[in-house]
Amino acid sequence: MTRPRDDAAPLPAHDTYAEQVALGLILHNGPHGAAEAATTLATSDFYNPKHQIIYAAITTLHHAGDTVTPVTVLDALRTAGDLDRIGGGTYLFTLMDSAAPGTSITRTAEIITAHSARRRATDGLTRAHQLVTTAPADRLADILARARDTLTDLDIPAPTHGWATKDLTDALAGLTPPATPTIGARTDGAHLFYPGRIHSIAAAPEAGKSWLALHTCAQHLTAGHHVLYIDFEDNDTGIVGRLLDLGAAPPTIRDHFSYIRPTDAVTSGNNQAMLDAHLHVTQPTIAVLDGVTEAMALHGLDLLDNTDIARFTALLPRRIADTGAAVICLDHIVKARDGDRRYAIGGQHKLAAIDGAAYILDNRHPFGTGRTGTTTILIAKDRPGQLRQKAWRHETGMHWYGDLVLESVQPPGRKPVLNAAVVPPATEDDRTDTFRPTVLMGRVSKALTRADGPLTVRGIIDRVKGRGEDIRAAIAALVDDGYIAVENGPRGSYVHVLLRPFEGASAGPSEGPQT
Repeated sequence: MTRPRDDAAPLPAHDTYAEQVALGLILHNGPHGAAEAATTLATSDFYNPKHQIIYAAITTLHHAGDTVTPVTVLDALRTAGDLDRIGGGTYLFTLMDSAAPGTSITRTAEIITAHSARRRATDGLTRAHQLVTTAPADRLADILARARDTLTDLDIPAPTHGWATKDLTDALAGLTPPATPTIGARTDGAHLFYPGRIHSIAAAPEAGKSWLALHTCAQHLTAGHHVLYIDFEDNDTGIVGRLLDLGAAPPTIRDHFSYIRPTDAVTSGNNQAMLDAHLHVTQPTIAVLDGVTEAMALHGLDLLDNTDIARFTALLPRRIADTGAAVICLDHIVKARDGDRRYAIGGQHKLAAIDGAAYILDNRHPFGTGRTGTTTILIAKDRPGQLRQKAWRHETGMHWYGDLVLESVQPPGRKPVLNAAVVPPATEDDRTDTFRPTVLMGRVSKALTRADGPLTVRGIIDRVKGRGEDIRAAIAALVDDGYIAVENGPRGSYVHVLLRPFEGASAGPSEGPQT
């Protein structure tokens, strides 16, 4: 027998067994397994060509909305003429036999991606080594620069330390400044959005959510910043046309506005790497995700499933916000259920995932050519807590942060001119809704205390004396102030849980903006 040479080149980093286990787990778990793997794995992460072919068939089925089962994967491979390339259909069942019950798809995928990262690093270092060792002396400086670029361009994930204890020195010394909204200016200098955090704007059709986002984009484009717009609903002609109407200059749009109209999932092919590279190069201050419901459908995720919502948040909004951009997610508002209007369509986890601000828009005067439209901007959630101090309590129980005003002026013989502004809420002299329903808040608190369990809004109204509209306002105030938590209830309802009794019924009307 011939002995292997001592200087034989080692195989690139890989783990064949981990790849087999991952594919077997996906085949066992079907659509849920494919969705979980899609948040981490790309086809190129697999080392074995057979495994790349099988995973590509799985992801194609998953992103097309087809059910992923051993039978459908086998049929897809047969249709594509790839069955012989993987060693026949029996290999799928070999993969399934290798999947031990209780094994984590995500953990196994992390092993595969770690080896993939090592291979990319090895390739990059090899290219850099070849460049340096073959460089003529008079070109060494240039070659070193190219080698540095080769290493810089590697898409290697940084190690994470999600469970490491954090040094609290800066926090104890007060050196960590509070999150401050600095993006999306109101006419009085206040702002709507926090850098590096996730926000949402939810509204019914034609209430102005895209206009509010694009007005914010136009402000930052004019200031020389870069903006990213990922559009799952409209097209480039419509979005660019609106930016031009809002006064953004064509050269500014061309140089500082990045537009993406996805046709497949970000996990498909090298889409994630392309997005990460673009974020690194352009460093946008704003990133708009227009059409969250459509985006989740494109990724094969269920908008009514809180786990899928968490996966989507990690996949796109959180990934982008971690670069420092203010992420603005545009979504459709849920139809009124028990009078609660704080939720976008889908799981309540959408609201929980917001670590910036969540806004609800209420159109008061429709927009249109030759007329002035007005939409009220209501705060449904403000995680950092810096916005409500500059807002008024609204009759819905939320806080009124301002109005989006779009004035369409039609000069004779010319294209309409659009003037846009976010103005503060009306002054105290103009308001009649500064009343804080403390008596009803106390009654709601007592009703929840006496009840056998959590109650819907309808259940509370049935137990509390007063007008339904005022009781809803009292409930919203208790939620905002942390006395009540809203949770998912039976049959798609929302129920209210008392966290602590409200004992402020003797308090008088609210005065001024509410914190």
